[in-house]
Amino acid sequence: MSGAPLLFVYGPARAEALLAGRPRRGASVAGELWGLPGRAPVLVPGPGARVEGDLVEGVDPRLLDLLDHLAGVRDGVVVRAWVEARVGLRTERACTWIAEAPRARTGRRVLGGRRVR
Repeated sequence: MSGAPLLFVYGPARAEALLAGRPRRGASVAGELWGLPGRAPVLVPGPGARVEGDLVEGVDPRLLDLLDHLAGVRDGVVVRAWVEARVGLRTERACTWIAEAPRARTGRRVLGGRRVR
């Protein structure tokens, strides 16, 4: 890897075409997914539950800026932040998109890919 940060992707972002062909490994992050109205699920970091996803390597800063736009950073829905991702028995630092808990609580918690009613 050429100094580019690792990127943790979850939910629909795992299938993002812009990330196709880049090396990736299964990983998880402490937190929960929340579905906001009209948006893809967002990660709310926290203890207890784990969110499954992928660590993607080789994502350059320009692509991260584009992905920020697609994730809703400009709209204030999420922020890009550093998280500790678990890969097997190891922990690696990666960036991802998260929402603050109070904002996410306006939606519904997502369990196993389905929204909790």
